Amino acid sequence: MGLDHRNKLKSLMGDSEKIKAIKYAREHGKAIPADPGSQDPHRPTLGEAKDAVEMLAGTYSAHSHDRPHRAIIGSGFKVKKLVVDVAGEGDVELDLDGLQMRFLQDLESVGLAEVQHLLKLTEYIREWQV
Repeated sequence: MGLDHRNKLKSLMGDSEKIKAIKYAREHGKAIPADPGSQDPHRPTLGEAKDAVEMLAGTYSAHSHDRPHRAIIGSGFKVKKLVVDVAGEGDVELDLDGLQMRFLQDLESVGLAEVQHLLKLTEYIREWQV
């Protein structure tokens, strides 16, 4: 969830509009599970949206529930570039698109299975910052 959406949620919470904030989080948010065995990024459930809004507002108490929180509102971080140490070239600065291209260009030397993992990593970063 981007910074604009995060600010909108804070505004709703400041106006004591928790139900509207939860609905907004459901509509504009994306739940990215921490458990590798769970489903890919998805539209938050009502419970996930509620947990996320309460975490943002500081009203969620993990001790009062039998389960840990299921979602949080992202902090508004955006990955603009990465510096990768490429063998034989040293540090190479790339954005996410450039990084994906680089992985694909090195397919023969790195191998298909490894490139698939690396491409998943870049997609995860993209989804994380939405």
